[in-house]
Amino acid sequence: MLDFRGRWGITRLMEHEVGDEAGAEARFLVAGDLVLDRRDQRAWLLAVPLQLGAKALTLLEELMMNPRLLVTKERLFDAAWPSQAVSDTVLTTAIRELRRALGDPARAPDWIETHHGKGYRFLKDVEALPVRPNPALSPAEGEAPLPVDGERRRSYRPLAIAGGALLLLGLVAAAVWAFLPAREQPEVSRDSVAGQTAPHRIAILPFEVASGEAWLGSAMANRLTDVLGRSPDFIVVDGQVAAALAQASEPWKAAGAEGIGTFVSGTVMVAGDSLQAMVTVHDAAGTEIWVRRLTDRGEGLISLTERVAFETARALKVAADPEKIAEMAEVGTASLAAFEAHARAVQILDSLEGFRNPDSVANAIEDLRRAVALDPTFAQAAKDLAWFTLPGPYSPDPATAEDRVFALLEMAARHAPNDWERRATRANLDLRHLRFEEARAELLALYEETRATSAPLNHSILTMLSYIAAAMRDRELMEWVWTELSDYNLARGRIQMKDPAYIADAPALLDRFVTYHQQQEPTPIGSYVLHSSLLLLGRTEEAASFLNGTVAAENGRYDSLMRVGQACAEARPDDARGLARRTIEAQGPSYIAWKVAQISGLGDQIERNRPVADGDARQRTLLVMLDDPGFDPRPYPLLAQALTEAGVDPVPLPRLSFYCPLTPASN
Repeated sequence: MLDFRGRWGITRLMEHEVGDEAGAEARFLVAGDLVLDRRDQRAWLLAVPLQLGAKALTLLEELMMNPRLLVTKERLFDAAWPSQAVSDTVLTTAIRELRRALGDPARAPDWIETHHGKGYRFLKDVEALPVRPNPALSPAEGEAPLPVDGERRRSYRPLAIAGGALLLLGLVAAAVWAFLPAREQPEVSRDSVAGQTAPHRIAILPFEVASGEAWLGSAMANRLTDVLGRSPDFIVVDGQVAAALAQASEPWKAAGAEGIGTFVSGTVMVAGDSLQAMVTVHDAAGTEIWVRRLTDRGEGLISLTERVAFETARALKVAADPEKIAEMAEVGTASLAAFEAHARAVQILDSLEGFRNPDSVANAIEDLRRAVALDPTFAQAAKDLAWFTLPGPYSPDPATAEDRVFALLEMAARHAPNDWERRATRANLDLRHLRFEEARAELLALYEETRATSAPLNHSILTMLSYIAAAMRDRELMEWVWTELSDYNLARGRIQMKDPAYIADAPALLDRFVTYHQQQEPTPIGSYVLHSSLLLLGRTEEAASFLNGTVAAENGRYDSLMRVGQACAEARPDDARGLARRTIEAQGPSYIAWKVAQISGLGDQIERNRPVADGDARQRTLLVMLDDPGFDPRPYPLLAQALTEAGVDPVPLPRLSFYCPLTPASN
């Protein structure tokens, strides 16, 4: 149960109120089993030292000095980063470090409550003491303090770049790199990857760019991520997790808390016509265990990017055959302009910004279009563009959009880098043509072949199989797919976006899904699926607490779906239908309008807002609605025929347990 006590929960402390003169001078702050030593900058929970960096400790002190009060982001920035211009991501990362140490899930906090866009609130009463508290809660006075920033030998520290310093830094870096000792090792010993059992969890941190544009570092890190993701010996964590690690004051500690035993960092520098990259592999303690400096030998950026991936993958023993590694490291285009456009797109689409900012996604799609136009043989760019431009059930001209997507998929299949990718793309074409049996057989066979060899391809296969399971009403397949997807995403820290409606009858899976999403950074779709899962589990009060703690503007188009569902679950059908009507009026015919009508039970609005059956292309777009409770495929002849040929009775899926009763809108 979430604890939203808010500003009314402020209480006096037992002996010294934090914030008054005595509290300001007190050395120790105590909240239950948590003790903070302000002088020595140490903290303990249940007498166990917390492994926290200096910034996280500063934030903890500021929060504990203001218990139960909302502490604004600006105040926290001033406390931990005085006179510095830092992004919200830096603060979020430090708070995540605190949460990990305290075992405090962001979605259901016991210690630190998030107020999105505003700040954070410490949820416990705090006692300020001038002397050491109960020895059971903290060690003796003479105990040596924990190491702080700067006390680890040769540990990773992010390179800070700002404004006009870029040029000077580039010149200095060029001079320094020219005299750097190589310190290069031929490979990484498995013994140096301590405390790990196969498969190893590894993070590829965003490469810093000492001079040049940010996409250069993103491109190199993404290529390396893709190559290592094809090894059965590694689980490569999601780019968002890696980006958060890079912002931490002590990345090795944050990585250890995430169960990551190895991480790779890098720096890219452009100096005149010269391009250089430094790649470092670190163990769980942050110590460098392999370093390689690579210089452009005149063959250009694409070749250097492939060499970075090849040398690092070979050092980590991704494959025994160097030719196989070289093949995996290939970018897939010889056009530098196409490579740049694709790298810029991926930099956005693989980030949280891509989940939260539709405008940035539109810009990324334009970059993908540019990449394909520059090199029509660039299979990955064609496949990515096809995915992000698939027409939806309410698209204005689905036939034209579908023709373009099918052409892109044909292009991607024709120029695929290997047979597995080619078969997966062909299966995707079968799926989009509603050939469910053919697609299912090929994808299941392909998954068995690639399960231990290509994680990115596995995820793509599972996503397609989820559509097929929904279309064919195959609950056994759906639950298996959900389990596999959850295992994949949980291991990598990815956000899982599938609507949980189809596993409504699998409470164990739903409960696991809730636990998983409570550990993730909030996104609009993540909040929606978490809220729906709570309602499906009958945890209505918890769902209400969660919803009340979100910001409507940050939930985007999903906010009305969540609030209508909450009203129905609380047996307030009139409220639900009133909100549904206002949403429908504001939206016009759209998926959101149809969905809120379905949840609230507005029968004539369901009919009025369902997609029109104005051609085969439109009906093929309805593939994405086949797992929607209450969606009726029978008014669509092509869709109904495809389901019948797959042995499926084309009737609607049952509406969900928390939906309002289905009645005419006049009620």
